[in-house]
Amino acid sequence: MSGTNTTSTTSTTSTTRATRASSYSNILNCIKWSSEKYRTSIEFSMQRLMTLVIRINSTKYTPKAKKKWFEELAQKYDLGPKEVKGGFLVVDPQNDFCEADLPNGSKPGLPVCGSTKIVGPINRFKEHFPDSSVSLTKDSHVSGEITFASTHEVDPFTVIPVTYTLENGDTVTKLEMSWPNHCIEGTVGCELHPDLVLTGNERIYRKGYGTREAYSAIFNTLGEQSTALLDDLNRDDIRIVFVSGLARDYCVGNTALDLAREGFLVVLLEDCTAFVAEGSNDAINTKFENPETRVYSMKSTDILNESYIEPTDRLYPKIGGGRAGSDN
Repeated sequence: MSGTNTTSTTSTTSTTRATRASSYSNILNCIKWSSEKYRTSIEFSMQRLMTLVIRINSTKYTPKAKKKWFEELAQKYDLGPKEVKGGFLVVDPQNDFCEADLPNGSKPGLPVCGSTKIVGPINRFKEHFPDSSVSLTKDSHVSGEITFASTHEVDPFTVIPVTYTLENGDTVTKLEMSWPNHCIEGTVGCELHPDLVLTGNERIYRKGYGTREAYSAIFNTLGEQSTALLDDLNRDDIRIVFVSGLARDYCVGNTALDLAREGFLVVLLEDCTAFVAEGSNDAINTKFENPETRVYSMKSTDILNESYIEPTDRLYPKIGGGRAGSDN
């Protein structure tokens, strides 16, 4: 398939971290106000707002319907369209991470339990975004990869010291998890899952190739930018990122945390991801709750629930022309 296979190139950014942080703060303040005004939980109000965000960003609704929702956004939440511009990210939805046998009959290199169940929800959620707002990542390795267990002749999932050479010639040694061989460039295991509905115009980013370990699509384990995803989100003025893919406790989670650090409002779609192990999933959940790297978890089915927002209905009882923060 075609697409933009980008590396860590840089581009002029139109949105700074400070601007995103301001949008994020405005959203949270409006959510808090809405929750108090209508006596609902913060989680309930956030979910309703995300439903509205999807409708406004969606390609499936008419300009007339969107106009009503824009008005509701301004009236109920005191937010402008730029503050809720959303993007959809699918992290590493590749054959080697899925449970089913590969198309060539071989076994996947690193299957994640429950992985095949997330493809349908991902496809349904993706329908609401233009291709320009959809990004996918691919874990891409070479034989003899620096964190493959086979490279070091150890059992998979053994923690090993890995020495990296920096651009200035210095070296740094880090403890890394060793993995079974997986997602090797040129193999069917590295290819995207065949049931994903793609047009070929989505952006695709390759990460983890060669001499660096990169769980996150934003930064590798050395803190270096791992792909051009961050640059492209900046350029497109994206403020909210809906994250899905594999695996929740590694590549998905670390990408979500890095996006949160960069000032994005990050929503992890629970039914569009799966995790490797209970322990590592608990650990990533704890990080999601950190105020400095807050990641919000919701089900895509709840966000897409048509009954929440119909063009003829209101999210909540009408405020009578007042704006968020007003008692009118």
